[in-house]
Amino acid sequence: MTRTRTVLVLAAVAFAVALAGCSFGPGGAGDGGVPPVPDGDDAASTYRALGNVTGDLQVEVVSGDRTNRSTLRFAAEVGTRNARQRVTAPATHRGNRFVSNDAYYWQYNASADVAQRYAHTAATFNSTFGTGDDGDFGAFLAAAFDAANESDGTVSSLPSVGVGPAPTVVSGDDGEASAPAPSANVSAFVVTYGGTETVADERTHVLVVEPADPDATAARNLTITYYVDQERFFPVRVERRATVDGERWSHVMTFSNLNYGANVSASTYRYEPGERTEVVDYATGVVRFPTVAALAANTTVPVPDPSVPDGFEFAYAAGIDLNATGGQVLYSNESTVLVAGRYLSDDIVRSRERGVAENLTVDGHSALYVDLGRTKAVYVYCDDYVVSAASIGPYPRDALVAFAASLDCGDAEGTGYGTQPGAPSGLRDADLDGARGVRGDVDATRP
Repeated sequence: MTRTRTVLVLAAVAFAVALAGCSFGPGGAGDGGVPPVPDGDDAASTYRALGNVTGDLQVEVVSGDRTNRSTLRFAAEVGTRNARQRVTAPATHRGNRFVSNDAYYWQYNASADVAQRYAHTAATFNSTFGTGDDGDFGAFLAAAFDAANESDGTVSSLPSVGVGPAPTVVSGDDGEASAPAPSANVSAFVVTYGGTETVADERTHVLVVEPADPDATAARNLTITYYVDQERFFPVRVERRATVDGERWSHVMTFSNLNYGANVSASTYRYEPGERTEVVDYATGVVRFPTVAALAANTTVPVPDPSVPDGFEFAYAAGIDLNATGGQVLYSNESTVLVAGRYLSDDIVRSRERGVAENLTVDGHSALYVDLGRTKAVYVYCDDYVVSAASIGPYPRDALVAFAASLDCGDAEGTGYGTQPGAPSGLRDADLDGARGVRGDVDATRP
């Protein structure tokens, strides 16, 4: 899966804050006009020296006529995987947490009292303070300011840092995240220096990032604007705006009450579940594989082999050995992820889903249709297995049912790996070279 598409399935909290201040028109730095564009390396080194940063984070997500808002308290150590966030508003999600350190990261849903633990991957924090495949936010600053200093502003290696230097916190009604952005599979960007503005009482440099080829993305008018503190180069505000399926879409993050070089204890970045908290350990119970063949060689359950709709590409495969044992294959386009799954039992169906499920029949087999809004799923009860088709993002009901029917209740291609229901484990005790713990941006056991 491309990293821009990966961002599509990251879990997003929805929030809001108003932008204050005014733009300065063209002119020399001495007369209140646009100052010289900062040097990229200087900006990066200044940012990386910030140490621990604490403060408040407000986020607003607008999709068509729907607006969601939240406020969080956060602490993070720049350049590392140390981060902590706690939702303070709205009241329905108050207490939800995200805690990360070098070893693992946790997502805690306060209303359900469920904590989920994940293993890091190389790309875990491509949209956070810390490290990613292409580096941290400092690497983004270096590339972006240097591009803005060029005559046309075009850059082909802009690090993917998503919506800003903070991880997304689980905050949905069901404890799951939603897609933060309709990103494009963009190979080149144009960076424009927009002068200075005052945001959240901070003087900022403005960087505007757009695809060099507007047709590279299904989302129209895609623009990402970074407002970075003039002195410290911390991103005080990040705006992503686009038109998706003819409707306006935006994701805006604003940081305030910032304390740089804060005195933060090491325990801040550790998480200890409560005695009664349900813990789901995805760090060991979900293994991601780069190919379907790699999953098939390491699972006791036949790998799903669906008819993949036009426009969708293979993302990755995952072996599951948690509440249910099985395997999944994920496909994505610019706006949606499709998940094809096969399991030894129907424990994969959550209690909340059963409460809203609609009975139907798929190819002569009993089935359940679940609509949770942005996520939908079809579970088909085969003789020996439960197969499922799920969509994350916009996808028609009839098309999802057809995708489920294509999974076929018979043994899938790649069988012969121990197909008897009740097998003790869905993952072989084998050399898992090339496999890794699944990221939290796609909860591989959840539709």
